[in-house]
Amino acid sequence: MTLYMKTYLSFLLLFAAQLLTGCMEEEEDYGHVTVKGRVYDSNRQQPVANQLVYVFDHGGVSMPWMYQNILDSTRTDASGHYELGFERKNLNQTYVTCGWLSFSDKPTYAYAKDHPGETEVKGSNGTYDFDLHKISVLRVRLKVINNPYPPLKVWATANVGFSPSPVVWVHGNHNDTVFYLRGVANEMNAFGLEAKSPDGSYNRSKWDYHQLGAYADTLEVTMVADPSTFPGKG
Repeated sequence: MTLYMKTYLSFLLLFAAQLLTGCMEEEEDYGHVTVKGRVYDSNRQQPVANQLVYVFDHGGVSMPWMYQNILDSTRTDASGHYELGFERKNLNQTYVTCGWLSFSDKPTYAYAKDHPGETEVKGSNGTYDFDLHKISVLRVRLKVINNPYPPLKVWATANVGFSPSPVVWVHGNHNDTVFYLRGVANEMNAFGLEAKSPDGSYNRSKWDYHQLGAYADTLEVTMVADPSTFPGKG
């Protein structure tokens, strides 16, 4: 084998070894990040204890709640404080949030109006507070007038927490009934009402808005529904 060939082969082996080493290198460590803060209920002026808080990685921009890797999680102490720590291994967007993994049929808290449920961590130590409002039971009295296609579908969709409010079906062409939903005090709560025929030829719905007062375990709401006045068709 000529000297040229030996040199050429040595170069190829060295290049291959460098490639292999590069492939086996661990992800670069961008340093330890500490995230802390407090979860507080400004409606009742009380800390929120034992609330799940966690931090997660996500590479997207439009849907940060679609988490990929949970980096750390904890629960708030008696005074509502929390602290999380993690080693940042990539430059994906990283968010700290509370409650998204606390899914249940009857959530206890809702995010306060105009307060984010998650906040982006910029890759360095930071303090992130959350304002959660305790959910109230809504005692709803509804008077239905001339609904040609019962039942009437009713639901509440104020910022009622980590799972949707239940749906109530009000039967009868005319009815005066009481039922229960969930809502948030000191905020505008929206109620959806929908009347629809089985074949869809009649489909009318509207939103009814009610500003609720100070926090109480149970709040009262009264509504009148005449589907013939709702926007829609039929």
